[in-house]
Amino acid sequence: MSDTDNNAQVDKLDKILTRLDELERGQEIVYEQLAALMNLHAVLAPLNAPLPRMRRWAAAPDFAILLYGLLIDHQPTTVVELGSGVTTVVSGYYMLRHGKPNAQIYAVEQDALYASLAREKVERHQLQDYATVAHASLETLPLVDDDWEWYDQAVFADIEQIDFLTVDGPAQNNNPRRMVRYPALPVLFEKLAPQAIILVDDAHREHETRAVRRWMDEFDLLELARVDTEKGAVVLQKNG
Repeated sequence: MSDTDNNAQVDKLDKILTRLDELERGQEIVYEQLAALMNLHAVLAPLNAPLPRMRRWAAAPDFAILLYGLLIDHQPTTVVELGSGVTTVVSGYYMLRHGKPNAQIYAVEQDALYASLAREKVERHQLQDYATVAHASLETLPLVDDDWEWYDQAVFADIEQIDFLTVDGPAQNNNPRRMVRYPALPVLFEKLAPQAIILVDDAHREHETRAVRRWMDEFDLLELARVDTEKGAVVLQKNG
């Protein structure tokens, strides 16, 4: 067998081993998500309706169980979600079972259809007394260094103080603009309560990683944890 043939066989074997590693990791992810989903059902029980579909564009079970645990630990009164859906339902159950008087969730969604679907999920789970989903289209937002596309700020006008901020929007997928979630803190930092929690989803992605790094440079924040969920998560806290 020639050196060329040997090299071809080695390359073929490497590809097979790489594919086997990918399949094994895929099985591990499925197991981890099933375990997280079972834990989520256990902590939320009894449920008023089946949980929404998770993963892909929606939050994954491991992120949802992380969110619920952080809510239990920090006991916020006012929760703001950038993005809506599964997390709104999970946060709603926290408020139903453990929330303080007058505690409320404000979820903001850039797409009118998704906002409507999120409201349906909230109502199906009978959580409308605790969670409000608002549609806020993306508008041009001038910041010091550039113009950005971000939620219409009018949607936040009546929110005086935020104890817990979940950053899972606007959507970065198929958006050619960089770091679309970066404006969250330039806009909302002054509304964050002392020691408010900021939970960031999709932290394995380049744009979210860069946004978090820039926030750490520009704002007085503590990094509490980096959690190796399927999509990656970062837990930050306002230094107060």
